[in-house]
Amino acid sequence: MNVYKLAILTLLCNFFYGCWNDSNRMTDEISEDIVELGEYIDLETYKPLKVKWTYDKMGGQTESRTLGPNDYVLKALLYFDKEIIIKLKNDYNLLSVSINGLKKDQLSFEWLNTVNRKKLESSKDLIYYHPEFFKKGSLIHGGYTIIDENTVLLTLHTM
Repeated sequence: MNVYKLAILTLLCNFFYGCWNDSNRMTDEISEDIVELGEYIDLETYKPLKVKWTYDKMGGQTESRTLGPNDYVLKALLYFDKEIIIKLKNDYNLLSVSINGLKKDQLSFEWLNTVNRKKLESSKDLIYYHPEFFKKGSLIHGGYTIIDENTVLLTLHTM
C-alpha cells in the first residue's frame, strides 16, 4: 500500500511542478545570448553577429480565441553582416510567399533603442517577410522586416 501512495505522490509532484515550471525561460528580461536564442528560433543558416531579444507569455484575448497558458511571443533585434542580409533577401525572393498582416507597431518593441525605433518609424517602404527562415518548433507565426543593411526586427508567436 505504501508503494501506491508513493507513486501517487510522485505523480502529483511532477504534475504540479510541470504546471509551475511551464517554460524554461519566463522573465521579462532582455537577453543578448545568441546560443539561448538559437534554442527558440533557427539561426543555423543566417547567423547573427549580435542579438537582443525577449521571450514572454502572451496575455489578453483575441477575436478568435482566448490565449492559453502555453502561448508565447518572441521579439528579437538581430544584427547581421551586410552579406547575410543580401543573402536573406535573395533567398526570400526564391520563396513564393508573402505576408500582409504584420504592421510597424508589432515590431516597435518597448525595449527598442531610439536609433532603431526611428529607423522603423521613418521607413516608408518596409517589406514584411514571412518567418520561414527563422521559425522553429511552435514559434511559427509572425514575421520580420529589415530596417537597414544590417538590422532585422523579428516577432514570432505560438498561436
